[in-house]
Amino acid sequence: MAKYTPGMTVMFKHQKHVVLRTNLKADGKDALMITPLHKDKPSGDASYIRANTSWDYRWFQLGHGTVVETATVSNTGVFPFSLNGETLKTLLKALN
Repeated sequence: MAKYTPGMTVMFKHQKHVVLRTNLKADGKDALMITPLHKDKPSGDASYIRANTSWDYRWFQLGHGTVVETATVSNTGVFPFSLNGETLKTLLKALN
């Protein structure tokens, strides 16, 4: 099984997401907390931040994280990048 780390990109339900937290459990199985990344700023009233990834700017919703089983995500076919530490800290702080 792949080793996932906070800040890395994964695919979940055919959409790119970023790992926020690892070493979680869901129904007794290994799990991750992820959040989708968006190329363009989504419409609506939710709060988003624009973050510089290792290849381009992307938008992330503040305060949004979904816990999913590790077996349901993949890092296959995803351009590898990770968020810088400050952006990851901002996203995690918004969850608390």
